[in-house]
Amino acid sequence: MRKVVYNNCYGGFSLSTEAIKLGRQLSDNPKWGGAILEGEKYDDGTIANIFRSNVNFVDLPRHDPILVQVVEQLGQKADGKYANLKIAIVEYKYRIDQYDGNETVYTPEYIEWID
Repeated sequence: MRKVVYNNCYGGFSLSTEAIKLGRQLSDNPKWGGAILEGEKYDDGTIANIFRSNVNFVDLPRHDPILVQVVEQLGQKADGKYANLKIAIVEYKYRIDQYDGNETVYTPEYIEWID
């Protein structure tokens, strides 16, 4: 069994600044998740401002143990601006589909297979 983080509302998956900072601390990686926070520099040298960094997207597998720990530890404080993060428990395989940012976690038993 493993835990998977998903967004349970319309808007989109994102983390709060507090969640990004905790993930960086727990992972001991200042670039954990690939998010750029306000005041930090992008690869091109420009500085992130509130208009470009008000939603913190992360580039991680949703079953990343640090991501799961951050969401469990912070609860709703981990939610980004338009997010309501939840944790699903899956046996092994999963797929996340989304409509307007609202995500659903599917596992093989939810898929009707045609033989």
